[in-house]
Amino acid sequence: MFKPVETFGDLFEMHDNCPNCQQQFELEIGFYWGAMYIAYGVSSAVSFGSFIIAFWGFGWTEYQSFAFLVLMVILASPYTFRISRAIWLYAFVK
Repeated sequence: MFKPVETFGDLFEMHDNCPNCQQQFELEIGFYWGAMYIAYGVSSAVSFGSFIIAFWGFGWTEYQSFAFLVLMVILASPYTFRISRAIWLYAFVK
């Protein structure tokens, strides 16, 4: 679904069609706007999980745990982008 990653900008590049079955990835203009809702849910899960791990798992303070949360959301954002698009496409194409 996504092109191979060689630079940071390549994280967001998609093929136009599937290399195996030629399924078109952009079904209509603005199709992936709905993937923002999926990305919100995935980011919320990452932030909640990272805060719980830092606060209760490591015993850090609230400020340290929040800083860890922010770091994890920033580091996970390219992967959240990819996962949310894949989930959104799978909801419409089997």
